[in-house]
Amino acid sequence: MRSTVLLRACVAAFLGFASAAGAQDLSIVAPSPPGSSWDQLAQALKSGLSDERGERQVRVVNLPGSGGTVGLAQFALEGDDDALLVTGLTMLNAIFLHRVPSGLAEMTPIARLVADHFVLAVPAASPVRSVDDLRAAMAEDPGKVAWAGGPPGGIDHVAAIMLARLTDADVARLVYVPFITSAEAAAAAGESKVSAVIVPWSEIAGEAKAGRVRLLGVAAMARVPGIDAPTLADSGVAMQLSNWRGLLARPGIAPEARARLLRQLDALVGSPGWRELLERKGWQDAFLPPERFGEFLRMEEARVKRALGSAGLLKR
Repeated sequence: MRSTVLLRACVAAFLGFASAAGAQDLSIVAPSPPGSSWDQLAQALKSGLSDERGERQVRVVNLPGSGGTVGLAQFALEGDDDALLVTGLTMLNAIFLHRVPSGLAEMTPIARLVADHFVLAVPAASPVRSVDDLRAAMAEDPGKVAWAGGPPGGIDHVAAIMLARLTDADVARLVYVPFITSAEAAAAAGESKVSAVIVPWSEIAGEAKAGRVRLLGVAAMARVPGIDAPTLADSGVAMQLSNWRGLLARPGIAPEARARLLRQLDALVGSPGWRELLERKGWQDAFLPPERFGEFLRMEEARVKRALGSAGLLKR
């Protein structure tokens, strides 16, 4: 109990930094450990939004736990008008898995920024050479197709469920082999320990470039620069899914504070430095302004909930 009180006090002190130090200062909360993808985005934003003259300070705080829902809860309670929360598909998924009573609906959407598209792949030695081959194998006996991915109920699992639904496979018979991380699942596919894998591109890029896996398709509606593979849509599977990341502000943020944050972000995402960062990280530009981001979140919530429900992963 004491540790919880101390944590809340530290968070409140940190998130109140902007108000105490000046209206232009900014706090960015990454609800994950240092070095994670959310932290990397937060650190990139810190670098891009900091004022070279030192008139605006940007700080990053890490609040890891439960797929980002720990940081979400703390931010919703204690975030101020000069603070942003990094969010993404993992958090949205975790809200359902952990039955978090308050989701993203009460938060203020600011922008979707980047995406990491899911990629379907099989071991290089696999007889499966196309999406149609995999569809046929699933139709014949889905129990013989072992899918690799991250933890059960995580975003890789959701991706496998969505693909199974779209290819008319029996989701109830889906064989999912969980690994601690998506990268480990990708490595298992590269070692021919599983039949197939669908994970974000950044997690399997090394295996693909080394020739240990064969890419069958990208979960996008148009070719993705930097990924040498057709889209799943080219094979008749209209699946679009990415490990997107964006920013939220606190509930009830003042209109002038929201406008200030948006001006700062607009200047950043339009800069050559931001484009260079995306290329260096292997992230896709997925910018959506507040209203469109809000609509996107509502659609994502609905389809993630459907996927988890169809596989019996939603707790009652």
